[in-house]
Amino acid sequence: MTSLLSDDYKDRIGSSLAINCCQFGLLLQNHPRSGCTVREHRDWMGKLADSAPDKKLRDTVIPGTHDSASVTISKWSLFSGVGICQNITIREQLHRGARYLDIRIGGNPQSTSICDVFICHGILKGGPFTLIIDEIDEFITEYSGEFIILEVTYESDHVMSPEQRVGVFRLLSDKFGHRMISNDDLQSWFKVKKVTLGDIKSRSKNVLLLIHDRICGFSCDGCTYDDCTVANDFHCHKNVCLMKNKWHNTQSTTQLLENNEKFLNNTARSYDFIVNSQFVLTPMPPSGASDAMRLLGGVKSLRPVSLVRQLYKKDVLETFVRDRADNRWNVITLDFINLCPQLCRFLICLNSPRVLKILDASVSAHDGKHIDVTQMMNALVKRGSTLFILDFQHDLKLEFFEGNLTLTYRFDNDKSELIEVPFYTHSELLVCDA
Repeated sequence: MTSLLSDDYKDRIGSSLAINCCQFGLLLQNHPRSGCTVREHRDWMGKLADSAPDKKLRDTVIPGTHDSASVTISKWSLFSGVGICQNITIREQLHRGARYLDIRIGGNPQSTSICDVFICHGILKGGPFTLIIDEIDEFITEYSGEFIILEVTYESDHVMSPEQRVGVFRLLSDKFGHRMISNDDLQSWFKVKKVTLGDIKSRSKNVLLLIHDRICGFSCDGCTYDDCTVANDFHCHKNVCLMKNKWHNTQSTTQLLENNEKFLNNTARSYDFIVNSQFVLTPMPPSGASDAMRLLGGVKSLRPVSLVRQLYKKDVLETFVRDRADNRWNVITLDFINLCPQLCRFLICLNSPRVLKILDASVSAHDGKHIDVTQMMNALVKRGSTLFILDFQHDLKLEFFEGNLTLTYRFDNDKSELIEVPFYTHSELLVCDA
């Protein structure tokens, strides 16, 4: 029955407090908008390190996921619809190109076992932390040229015993071992301002492990675990020492975009830090009777998946990032990464060292009218490597919205390619080296 309903209608049913009063994680959209091509990018960073070894980590555009492991929260948990921010597994997120992961954990103060440390988001509990680390380990073992920024945050709603905290550090250190960026590395060659992808790959490093300081500052079995001890002994580093990161706490798409632009401008000269731009919308409680009625009817939503449906319209976030492609983006963190495959591919392709040249481009209307758009298409190539048309009529300043594009292009000195693309109101085109 639900397959016969539109995505908008299913989202409204799932969001409605009158129907889904406990906000179970039901009817979460799990496919991107029509026209988006889903591609995997399992080894994009390793390939980039080979083709552009001098590319600095700080200058690399890196897709990331917010509350990455929240997919393990049961959809039948109370209010899970409000807490789930991803609906594909960690492995699938990595396959889609994510190289920054945000993992939230908690535990049981009565337990000493690492097996009782679990994924969480606020009060919501997810799956075992150990299984998430296994997924990451399996991925970097298979794709040994990839590099992951892994941030682990201890959520204080679920208190961990000292033994569990030590268990977390030992698990991370034992699992990733020599593949982690160590404290010695930070003191010698791994300087965010200078380190390149070639430097990282040549040393067979796969993981930069960042932690929130609330997990440190405790004693266990006569030993004190402060920031320095954890960094030296377990290669887990305080996040604020290496990354600038700001949560914008808004459900307004306009405010989110404006705040991120200000944040990026303010951190543009922070060469010593990885810069994480969070394009994450936050559900807000009702501010009055009108808001409450809209929540009851599902017109307004407390579910992150409903908010990203608005953010991932192609004239919102994708247009915003594309039109600012020359900005010094670094990590870009997203909810429900599987709902924006075109954006992820575009971000990854912005890193390409290969030069895209539009040799010839023309559009023809159904009435036979032809227009040369070669110069305009070349002007739309971003960072010299990527062409992203989101609205043919608007981007090419056409008087018609349906027609055919004939495009000849090449990368570097490769053989030229000719494609013919029929376009309509909702058509889009991404030409890139990935």
